[in-house]
Amino acid sequence: MTETTQTGARSPFRPLPCHALLAVFTAFILVVVAVNPDGKALLAFKAGLDDPTGILNSWNDADPYPCSWDGVTCNENLRVQLILLQDTQLSGPIAPVLRNLSELRTLVLSRNNFFGPLPSEVGQIGSLWKLNVSDNALSGSLPSSLGNLSRLRMLDLSKNAFTGEIPPNLFRYCETLRYVSLAENGFTGVIPDTLWSCTTLVGVNVALNSLQGTVPPKLGGLVHLEFLDVHRNKLSGAIPLQLALLSNVIYLDFSNNQLAGGIPPAIAALKLLNFVDFSNNPIGGSVPSEIGGLTALERMGLSNMSLQGNIPASLVNLTSLQNLDMSTNNLTGAIPPELGQIAAMQDLFLQNNSLNSTIPASLVSLLNLTGFNVSYNRLSGRIPTTNAFSRFDNSSYLGNSGLCGPPLSLRCELESSPEPRVHTDRRLLSVSALVAIAAAGFIALGVVIIALLSIWAMRKQNQQPKTEILVYESTPPSPDVNPIIGKLVLFNNTLPTRFEDWETGTKALLNKECLIGRGSLGTVYRATFDDGLSIAIKKLETLGRIKNAEEFESEMDNLGDVRHTNIVTLQGYYWSSSMQLMLSDHIANRTLASHLHQQPGAQTSLVWSRRFRIAIGIARGLSCLHHDLRPQVLHLNLSSMNILLDQSFEPKISDFGLMKLLPILDTYAASRKSLETRVYSAPELLGPQPSVTPKCDVYSYGMVLLELMTGRHPDSKPDGGPNALVELVIRTLESGNGPNCFDPKLTSFPESEVVQVLKLALVCTSQVASNRPTMGEAVQVLESIKPSGSWTSRSPSP
Repeated sequence: MTETTQTGARSPFRPLPCHALLAVFTAFILVVVAVNPDGKALLAFKAGLDDPTGILNSWNDADPYPCSWDGVTCNENLRVQLILLQDTQLSGPIAPVLRNLSELRTLVLSRNNFFGPLPSEVGQIGSLWKLNVSDNALSGSLPSSLGNLSRLRMLDLSKNAFTGEIPPNLFRYCETLRYVSLAENGFTGVIPDTLWSCTTLVGVNVALNSLQGTVPPKLGGLVHLEFLDVHRNKLSGAIPLQLALLSNVIYLDFSNNQLAGGIPPAIAALKLLNFVDFSNNPIGGSVPSEIGGLTALERMGLSNMSLQGNIPASLVNLTSLQNLDMSTNNLTGAIPPELGQIAAMQDLFLQNNSLNSTIPASLVSLLNLTGFNVSYNRLSGRIPTTNAFSRFDNSSYLGNSGLCGPPLSLRCELESSPEPRVHTDRRLLSVSALVAIAAAGFIALGVVIIALLSIWAMRKQNQQPKTEILVYESTPPSPDVNPIIGKLVLFNNTLPTRFEDWETGTKALLNKECLIGRGSLGTVYRATFDDGLSIAIKKLETLGRIKNAEEFESEMDNLGDVRHTNIVTLQGYYWSSSMQLMLSDHIANRTLASHLHQQPGAQTSLVWSRRFRIAIGIARGLSCLHHDLRPQVLHLNLSSMNILLDQSFEPKISDFGLMKLLPILDTYAASRKSLETRVYSAPELLGPQPSVTPKCDVYSYGMVLLELMTGRHPDSKPDGGPNALVELVIRTLESGNGPNCFDPKLTSFPESEVVQVLKLALVCTSQVASNRPTMGEAVQVLESIKPSGSWTSRSPSP
């Protein structure tokens, strides 16, 4: 039928049927889909991949544009601009069809399982800014066409299996290149000279290849460079002086090559340098003193080289230095004491050199030190044992024939002597000269100490580290009666040496006002000198029952070797058949028990940071006794009453090792312990056949922890069953009401940390000894609860 217009004319058009219109519309849609080349290229790329996680499920031809596909971002023209598919477990080849993505700027396929060669067609994507195919299994040689990517800003081909030489023209267009990494491949040959002409570079990493050649002077032209890593290659020649021109460099790693020459002093110009490593190169000469100008340096590796001469004292200027490794060189001279001023130091390795003299005492000030080794040098003298040095084992000191003291088995002696243990100065002193000081005929402790220690001044002048002095303890009533002769042994020379000082100080032993404590082991007096220095003198309550002087002296000598920041230092001892004395540091801030239970004269500001300091300090002290000393020292009498606190609330363990001595003195130790100390004792100590192991101390430590966290004194069960305080804490924690058992005086604390400490205490107080941790393990648990940086700072004043 012919259609007529309003004017009556016939129209030449006829309407299409509906099904025809639908066909035309469908064809139009298919044309629209087909004209997008980016989607087609991506689908072709996907077709060759294994996708175990389904990350590419959204890539399908039902969507006319790829802009909503996972990992794909388009620009305003609906063209693919970014492909980000890192760490998606994709595997397969990189398809050449990606060259059709003509507006692609970023291609990131890192941390996957792509294999095969990198197709040369990638070099035809002239719009690329960033190409990252690192950490895959790509292989073969690099296509030289990558040198055509003139807009490239970042190139990362690291951690693959590429081989062959780096194409010489790879960096011919590098006006915009800022970062390049070819690390961890199998590249050989030389580094293209064109790389050193890319003046816009900020980071270069070609480490872990087999590259040869030299580092050219042109390196100095990279004025924007911040990061340079060429380690573990086969580079040779000298370090160019132009290295000093890299004024913005932060990180330099030349280690594990074949570089020679010396360290250029001009390196001191690199004021921003944070990390430098020249290790494992035959670089020789001395360490330039100018290196002390690298004031931002935190890590310096100079190990396994051919360095000679002294360690420069100028290193003291490196106040941020955390890690210093100068091991395996030919360094000589002394270890500079100035290193002890670098408070940030964490690792100090000086082993395998020819260093002499002693280990500087100043190094004990390095409170952050976690790694230390001076083995196989020519060092001598006593090994420090305080602060961080309490944690280092004998491997840190081996190969130094002159070093002595823990953790080595060699005891410290000044020189050989017929005496089996120490070089001694034996003298006899009559008491008659001391009548003016104390009543004649009275066996006064003050008389003994004054008489003996007046000779200490002579000993110091003779520079003897340890002296045995024989003395009349009393005047015999007649010539036919043998006098009582005692012996005083002194371990160091830190106390006053004038006779008048001791005359004043030892009056304390005749004055009840200077009595500062009584315990199951003896009575303690405080002796104070005119200059304000005080010591503690303990008179052991043995009533003349000690008959074996040799065994007593052996135990005291072992205890005298103990040096640890959390252990009271034994200054000396006195022995006679009627009296035994121990001289030790006086800790003025009283006991932990007095602070927890508000005994007279004690402060009570035990905030959480202080309690944690006390907890970990006690653990470290016990760990030293158990693990660092040979022979091992057990405490077996630990309680809050023999934990002393200094002015910084650092805990000091006292009375250690005496229970090991008591079986020599008397057999009452385990069977007659007072109820006051019995509550801290492990159950295996209280039976008819006591079992003595380090786990007994662990149990006592757990009881002290519970007391420290709860503020409650331990209460024992009359039947010898589990401790009442232990049961209380178990019930409270199991009910989810942990704060109900916390010390009410404890405020502003992290509840989770207190609960973790309580749980550690419960493990330590297990009735089964084998279930308890070692003290070393207890230290590790506490360090994991509260990292050192958050609690080692000085606690606030009360």
